[in-house]
Amino acid sequence: MKPLSILHTESSTGWGGQELRILTEMEGMARRGHRVHLLTAASAEILPAARARGLPVDGLPIEAKKMPGLRSVRRWLAQRGAAFDVINTHSSTDAWLVALARTTLKDMPPVLRTRHVSTRVNNSPTTHWFYQRATSQLVVTGEALKLQLVRDNGFDPERITSVRTGIDLSRFRPLDRDEARGRLRVDSRPAVAVVATLRDWKGHDDLLDAWTALRERVPGWQLLIIGDGPRRVHLQNRVAAMGLVNLDAIDDVIAANRVNYRAYREALAGIPGVSVLEYDERERNNFQYIIMEVAPDCPVSRDALIDALRAENILARRYFWPGCHKMEPYRSLFPHAGLLLPATEAAAASVIVLPTGQTMDPHKIGVVAQVIRTLVQGA
Repeated sequence: MKPLSILHTESSTGWGGQELRILTEMEGMARRGHRVHLLTAASAEILPAARARGLPVDGLPIEAKKMPGLRSVRRWLAQRGAAFDVINTHSSTDAWLVALARTTLKDMPPVLRTRHVSTRVNNSPTTHWFYQRATSQLVVTGEALKLQLVRDNGFDPERITSVRTGIDLSRFRPLDRDEARGRLRVDSRPAVAVVATLRDWKGHDDLLDAWTALRERVPGWQLLIIGDGPRRVHLQNRVAAMGLVNLDAIDDVIAANRVNYRAYREALAGIPGVSVLEYDERERNNFQYIIMEVAPDCPVSRDALIDALRAENILARRYFWPGCHKMEPYRSLFPHAGLLLPATEAAAASVIVLPTGQTMDPHKIGVVAQVIRTLVQGA
């Protein structure tokens, strides 16, 4: 088989299993000698993550199904699309933008549409055109999704392939249970755990509702919710309100967070253009987030710092970004809201959340700070 040139597109700005699968597949295909490239939203979390993995990526304004996004996709494909053998689209918005752009261009490669979710597909004529004519092949992440599309939408089963999400066994492998529990400070009680991005459709609220009854039937067990995402604060509040939080360990957690906060302040002191957001230690704080502000006069941009930190396997993230006014439904209802929110825009573009928690310590924090210092002073 000759090496292929594969263009991936992803309009989602979030971060989760879908984005991880895209990057993992791209890395796997690149290792096998194929050429890969990613088009994504300029504000997407996957963009710096792709750069950190050394994958070629371009950012375009494709967060929404609007004319600027369609024009940018068409322009990019007109200039470079013919060099690829296939276009693999991953979310609704980028898939529609690519499909529409292709109708006005010649000699474009076929489209492979990957559906990562199980939400229902409507039966409108435009949707049928999109899936049965504008798309050459449809990939789903499980046989149940294939059966659903064939049964409910009448799609041709010969044009649907189920490919389950793979696991990188070099990374996800059995470890010593006691050592892992000790490192993560999880006690020896039996545990039920859920590992998922903290999104509303992942079922965390249902699990908490069920656990209220189950914990009386399985006394001595513990529930572990593992992950991060936009529902983190909501779930933390629910856990606290339901009395499920492990209050016996809360003092140790806060103490570790406080040590990390002070270590970051000391380690980052004197680096031009960056500073740690201060907590008022006269108040009661849990020191849960370590927020670094990147000033306008910093010689390295916020996004460049994040890219470089991730390249060193340091999980730095944009903090509460993008602003709520740039998320649906507000983005569509008030497309020019950013003009009235200059402080929000400036704050969202200048802060980074640095890794903390009980698995961090002053030595690791010193390594993070040294990477930042080297980047800033070498710019």
